[in-house]
Amino acid sequence: MPPKQQGGTRKLSKEEREKLRRLEQERRQREAEEAKIREAEEEEARKQKEAQEAARREEQRREQKRQRKEQLRTTGALLQELDQTMELTRDRIMEEEEWERMMRCDGLPDPTSVPEMNRYLSLWQADPASATLEGALAKTDQVIHVISELENVMEETRDATEKQLRDWKEASGVWRGLMYIYVYSYIHIYTHKYIYIYI
Repeated sequence: MPPKQQGGTRKLSKEEREKLRRLEQERRQREAEEAKIREAEEEEARKQKEAQEAARREEQRREQKRQRKEQLRTTGALLQELDQTMELTRDRIMEEEEWERMMRCDGLPDPTSVPEMNRYLSLWQADPASATLEGALAKTDQVIHVISELENVMEETRDATEKQLRDWKEASGVWRGLMYIYVYSYIHIYTHKYIYIYI
């Protein structure tokens, strides 16, 4: 019988130590393999989750795109309907204004007709009543009304040609210039006339 070791623990033999070392090494290998498997499974789960999330985002993007297209189509149809309504309303208003202008029978020209505007200017300049301050002021009210109508026509008419717009702008400028000349020259003449009378 071998002698007892002190402390109650016996010394391991070389074979036992080798066996323990192999067991420890195998345990470490198993743990490393299990860790690798866990990492691979976690990586696979992460990839699947990312793929599902990407698919969900792609589906959301497609749905949003479909909704935007639908909204755009609806809005386009609504805008087209509004444009048609506005065009019809504008045409109706212009027809009513033209009818009212014809029914007034006030001798004022059609602001859209440059020949009528020119004829009216010629008649105005030839009218002896325009040679007085009162006559010039009365005509000025008419001219302001015609210029206002002409400006409305220029703003509202969409199908006017470049030449028409140019002619209308030129006519408006001529009318404004003549109005200025008539009114201010008469005011100047009458002011000086009355100053001389009272001096």
